[in-house]
Amino acid sequence: MPAEIGKSGERKPFNFFDYNGIRLQARYDATRARTGPDAPHDNNFNLFAAEFYAFTGAWGKYFSSNIKTTIYPESPTTRKTI
Repeated sequence: MPAEIGKSGERKPFNFFDYNGIRLQARYDATRARTGPDAPHDNNFNLFAAEFYAFTGAWGKYFSSNIKTTIYPESPTTRKTI
């Protein structure tokens, strides 16, 4: 909050997981149609990207950081048909 800028807060021990995170972007598609005696269906799971948020947050009284790394697969090897 603006009223708290520059004031000392409570001191708690450093926790690695407070400043790092992971985000996965995935998609599941399902298709079903009735066009005769058998019902064709198609199920796909795709992993689009993995994002790593490393050392994101406030460091001390005046500094902060926001580092993001995104990894995209180069080929559709993450595509799995169920």
